[in-house]
Amino acid sequence: MDIQTIMMKCGHTALATCDNKPVCPICDCHEIAETKPDLTGRTAKCFYCGKETPSGNLPFFKYKPECDYDEYYCGCEGWEWWS
Repeated sequence: MDIQTIMMKCGHTALATCDNKPVCPICDCHEIAETKPDLTGRTAKCFYCGKETPSGNLPFFKYKPECDYDEYYCGCEGWEWWS
């Protein structure tokens, strides 16, 4: 199971599992979204540097339908803090 393709109700993609179920450790969300949003034509911006890329399977992705852009993290500040 590729958990980063599972959209949670909080808008983030799942980043972890708990008891073999996908979860969002950012929001402590344990509920899977009923439908996966259509990200066709949407753009995500890195929440640190503003780099833009097509929305989709991105690290720390958050779908923000109420905004012009979704969010993600491009790695610009490094990955060491995460490990």
